[in-house]
Amino acid sequence: MTTQEAHDVIQSLRIDNSDKTSLKLLERWNILLLELQELELKEKELAQIEEELNVHLTKIKSDPSSRVLKEALESFLRFLNDRLNIKNGTRTIMLGMMIGLLIGFTTHLSMWTGLLIGAGLGFVYHAYQRKNYRSIKTNLEDFWV
Repeated sequence: MTTQEAHDVIQSLRIDNSDKTSLKLLERWNILLLELQELELKEKELAQIEEELNVHLTKIKSDPSSRVLKEALESFLRFLNDRLNIKNGTRTIMLGMMIGLLIGFTTHLSMWTGLLIGAGLGFVYHAYQRKNYRSIKTNLEDFWV
């Protein structure tokens, strides 16, 4: 199943579904599929993604509950991270902020100055990673079900 076909399936599920949690998860799927279409992927990687999408969307079509949606999205994100080395880019910003806090604690700078320096470093590294590597913004770290 191509990403466009998967996008169409997700859209049809969004129309049929009325649960708020499921709608939010379907929106995350939508965003992830759009991000995947923007990435420059090789034919082999596209084939792997299409195969994995087919498995997950078959599960979702049989039971579109929020629990199944979340498990499928988690599994697909793990697949992208482990097999295709497509990372979540927002972690670099958090890493930069932690480094900034460390700078603030170990030098004579205030904690807030170190945090700002670290956030700046994180944003710069994130921009570098988005330009030179493959990263996506979709994650489930801020989603509670």
